[in-house]
Amino acid sequence: MLSLPHPAAVAFDLDGTLIDTESILIEAQRRTLMAFGILELAPDHLRTFGMGMEPGVARLSEFYGLDNEEALEVFRPQWKHLSATELTPMPGATALLTRLKIEGVRMALVTSADLIHAQNGVAALDVPEAFECVIDAEMVSRLKPSPEPYLKAAESLGIDSQDIVAVEDSGSGVEAALAAGMTCIAVHSEVIGRSELSPAHVKIQLLEEFPTFG
Repeated sequence: MLSLPHPAAVAFDLDGTLIDTESILIEAQRRTLMAFGILELAPDHLRTFGMGMEPGVARLSEFYGLDNEEALEVFRPQWKHLSATELTPMPGATALLTRLKIEGVRMALVTSADLIHAQNGVAALDVPEAFECVIDAEMVSRLKPSPEPYLKAAESLGIDSQDIVAVEDSGSGVEAALAAGMTCIAVHSEVIGRSELSPAHVKIQLLEEFPTFG
């Protein structure tokens, strides 16, 4: 297993990194499109994962020719329901957080989701008091790929961002972490094939491959 120098803290993305939400995002998009008479996703259906709700729905609306405000009104309750009932941890997530907590590693959660979804995700992970701070979409003026969310986490922890390891699964997240000056670990089952993840310092397919800290 790869070993890295011991960081001052680890900042985790939530959706797709610790919580399996890509499937419920697609389902919420599918239900939204059906409300407008679009019964199937396009073969080249665009990827909006990791963008945050409003930017993601805006991209969806543009792609399918929908009114953005109307689409957002339909999407929001669908997402809220699925977020409250269908969230499950990614394989190895709970074990990793438990391990780092036992090792005394300080942790932050940095997400483009709203506070309620972030709370649902933390509850699903079931590792009490794992995160010293949670930075959600309502706490910043700019979402990822802006570095603001990660810089906000560093400020909240009282740690220089260069001493923090960020863990991400999306291109926008990797871009944000690197722009904040953090060491970035990209985790995705197709990490080798996704060019947007290639700038990350470390690339792993599963959380079980997460480096140890020396």
